[in-house]
Amino acid sequence: MFSPDGTLLATTSNDGTVRLWQITDGTEHTVLTGRTVLTGYTDAMETCAFSSDGTLLAAGGGDRTVRLWRVADGTEHAVLTGHTEVLNDCAFSPDGALLATVSDDRTVRLWQVRDGTEHAVLTGHTSWVHGCAFSPDGTLLATSGNDGTVRLWRITDHKCHCAIRVAAPLGGVAWHPAGTLLCAVGGAGAYLLAYRP
Repeated sequence: MFSPDGTLLATTSNDGTVRLWQITDGTEHTVLTGRTVLTGYTDAMETCAFSSDGTLLAAGGGDRTVRLWRVADGTEHAVLTGHTEVLNDCAFSPDGALLATVSDDRTVRLWQVRDGTEHAVLTGHTSWVHGCAFSPDGTLLATSGNDGTVRLWRITDHKCHCAIRVAAPLGGVAWHPAGTLLCAVGGAGAYLLAYRP
């Protein structure tokens, strides 16, 4: 995952670390490891995401927690707990106020970034949830899962706006910058879906 300004690359690993790399010369910038520096990760890391301003990095995985790190100095901002299975993906809202997380526990969780509190738990997927992405305007959250659905959730009331079923389990999901197209990918290929409010 590249930082918004393109100067850093964040990588996750099975060894329970998150590493930040300088793009200009490929040197390691910071190692964020819960095992030796902070109390933290005890299992493989699955996902990471930068906040839109690049000041925070969220990362999570097999230990079912999400940690928010300050990019400038590698210190921990918050530890988010609530998922009961592996965490698969996370995404910051465009304004940086919310973090969305999805998990094998079939839930989508929204967190207040400011203080690390749980804001909402969204349910509806009938199997593992693998991907999440906020719409460019921040009004919707798209999620995709092993149940073969893409779900669009309204951020204002946390309700499922619509669910689209495809022929196979899905992994990731992404919005086009214009907010009119979604791409969902899975074992059967990629699906390009038009969104019209």
